[in-house]
This record gives sequence, C-alpha cells and structure tokens, in this order.
Amino acid sequence: MPTDSRTPTTWAGPEVVHGTLYRRLLALRRATDVESIVSTHDGAAYGVHELSVEW
Repeated sequence: MPTDSRTPTTWAGPEVVHGTLYRRLLALRRATDVESIVSTHDGAAYGVHELSVEW
C-alpha cells in the first residue's frame, strides 16, 4: 500500500519542531533603525505597532 507523504510517520516530532523554532527565534534581528519603530498608546494598551525583523 503506497504511503501518503502527509502520513504521521513522516511528521517531525515535537523535539525537532521546538528545537528548530527555538534556534530560528534566537536568530531574529531588527530590520529597521530603533528611531523608525512606531509605538502605540491606545488607552490601557501600548506597545510596538510594527516591527520588521529578518532571519
């Protein structure tokens, strides 16, 4: 019986996914100058409106 490429036996386990995600998140860096980061001050909530990043 042929196997579908999406069968669970070909999926990466949680250890692989978490490890890859962790490494990639650590590799993120800002793609813009600090001065160009726009923050919002909408009542009780505030923070960065948009932040461009690159791998």
